[in-house]
Amino acid sequence: MTQKLVHVVAAVILNEQGEFLLSSRPEGKAYAGYWEFAGGKVETGESELQAVQRELYEELGLRITAATPWLTKIHHYEHASVLLRFFRVLPHEWQGEVVCRERQQYSWQQAGRFDVEPMLPANGPILRALSLPLRLRGNAAQGWTGVNGLGKVSMGFTNQDIRLLPINTQRTDDAGLQLQCLQADSDLAACNADGWWWQPQREAEVNELLARLHQGCPVPIVALLPESLQTQAARLQAAGVHIADTTAESVLSA
Repeated sequence: MTQKLVHVVAAVILNEQGEFLLSSRPEGKAYAGYWEFAGGKVETGESELQAVQRELYEELGLRITAATPWLTKIHHYEHASVLLRFFRVLPHEWQGEVVCRERQQYSWQQAGRFDVEPMLPANGPILRALSLPLRLRGNAAQGWTGVNGLGKVSMGFTNQDIRLLPINTQRTDDAGLQLQCLQADSDLAACNADGWWWQPQREAEVNELLARLHQGCPVPIVALLPESLQTQAARLQAAGVHIADTTAESVLSA
């Protein structure tokens, strides 16, 4: 018999320093003492955003004004199977001081360098995804750069068709992330990389991806937009897509 999925939301809260918020699970709950992104079950009659807002206020006293759906994971624990939707909450989208209302602990952490453990299993892959900058700049010849919580991130292609892309940070060891080229909507169902490169050619492809993302995607997507689709960048970012801007080689060399 297939176990029913429990619908759960979690918030990746970011501050002005590029750090993200983790909290520990309180005594009396499964995996007590494990660290996680705060959140909880979606109650009957409420939206995912409403669930994020309620849970973050109940657990940590934070008021969430907006949040962007980001990644969706299915994880099977011994006690339950969960459909977990992560929301990214930027510094201007939350208010308040952290107050541990369930006698838990909290810690602000940096992408690529976190020092609390153990981590709740379903939340672990999100730590890797947070190493990927929201915006990248560069070109195929010289690679790409962006900024995450630790600072500048350098990225270089392993071949010309962008099938695999290792990511290295200048202040930590190799993060080991790999991005794989996204060729079709069906590729999303067979995730075997930390993220996807996606190169749309028509607005219809943007619309199709946005519809698919509404259902959930397990890894970050980086959109490499041609000049004709630059006007779609804001729509994609609002849906949690990372954007890569192509820059002339002479500009990068200056």
